Amino acid sequence: MIEVKKTLHGCHEVISQWRSMNREDHNTPVQKRRLLIMDAFLKAAERRALKVSYTVQKQGFYVTITKDRDSVEFGVREKHKREKEKITDPKKDYFKKGYNNVLVPTGVLILTINPGYKDYRPAELQDQDGHPLEQQLQDAMKALEKSFLAQQDRRLEREKWHHEREERAAYLRDLEEKKKQEQQKKDLLEDKVNCHLRASNIRNYVSEVLQANKDGKINLQNAELLAWKTWALAYADDLDPIVSKGPL
Repeated sequence: MIEVKKTLHGCHEVISQWRSMNREDHNTPVQKRRLLIMDAFLKAAERRALKVSYTVQKQGFYVTITKDRDSVEFGVREKHKREKEKITDPKKDYFKKGYNNVLVPTGVLILTINPGYKDYRPAELQDQDGHPLEQQLQDAMKALEKSFLAQQDRRLEREKWHHEREERAAYLRDLEEKKKQEQQKKDLLEDKVNCHLRASNIRNYVSEVLQANKDGKINLQNAELLAWKTWALAYADDLDPIVSKGPL
């Protein structure tokens, strides 16, 4: 049983902060009930080792309850109903309807627990005849636990999706790296083959020059020819991966 106090003396820090920010908005009986219910529920949540925090934004005052890595938004608000208000000044009847739609407070309080994602409907409990919200806080706590379970399932599903996505990305990166390495090996092989062919062509050319000089087709001094031969064959050996750089 979650007991709701009669006064806000010693209320939860979140309620105290809210009161300091909205001094004019908690003096009515309905607003006082609202804060007393929130106070009781937040204290009960903390007794269950849940963490309570709040943020202030332009849109309003948001209370968050956290369990481990999962969080839900919590709040109590007054229900309003839409009524037609007759327009007495014809000049203000812009749409020529004779009335404006206005929201009127009903005095009925609604407690909302929202996990914060679209495909999960927020849990709501509200005042019922003979069964006010004060008597439904235990059910609200069960709804809170259910919301945490839904949040946990959603988080685990999301983490699984991200994990599978990362695994897929890692697989594709590894595949791309292997393709890149394979292409590099092919490029290196072709480069070595080209260098070997160039070296073979140089050796063949040197042999043909020596033979031409022997046959008298050209007339080169032996010292000059020997020096050129030594340089050319050394250059061929330097080019040839089988001789100088390794064949693989």
